[in-house]
Amino acid sequence: MTHPRRERVFEGSDDTRTWLPYEFRHKPDDLTRAPTWVPPHRPRLDW
Repeated sequence: MTHPRRERVFEGSDDTRTWLPYEFRHKPDDLTRAPTWVPPHRPRLDW
């Protein structure tokens, strides 16, 4: 795990001028936040 992780950023726009990134609810970004899944449900498409 020494290589940097490449990530794609998905963006959307309502007016084709202001582009905002989509926030994925279950993405493990903040290390101080508890996991957002409840067993036995494990969302995998959102990662």
